[in-house]
Amino acid sequence: AYKIVTVAGTVFAEGDVHAFRGQRMSTQRPHGLIAAHFKPYLEPMKVGGVCEVPWHPQIREDDLQSAMSAWMSSKWGKGSYTTQKNNTKKVIEVLRYK
Repeated sequence: AYKIVTVAGTVFAEGDVHAFRGQRMSTQRPHGLIAAHFKPYLEPMKVGGVCEVPWHPQIREDDLQSAMSAWMSSKWGKGSYTTQKNNTKKVIEVLRYK
């Protein structure tokens, strides 16, 4: 289903567009949990620093690594760090090199 409204006010629609309104993905964790988990480890890091962020039982490892990468890119810049999942230690390793 889709609905397009032009600047002139012409409406083009197909299907029941109201059926999709109000639907949201349900989250399995409280809002802000991911950032609250990794920020204490990453915020104090200096260039040349290494840290290990432990996995969290309510957060998928891929979601944690993705959120960390987005935060580090916005704070430190792209290409200034690298991350790696360590399945043995159950941590995400971070190296900040720029």
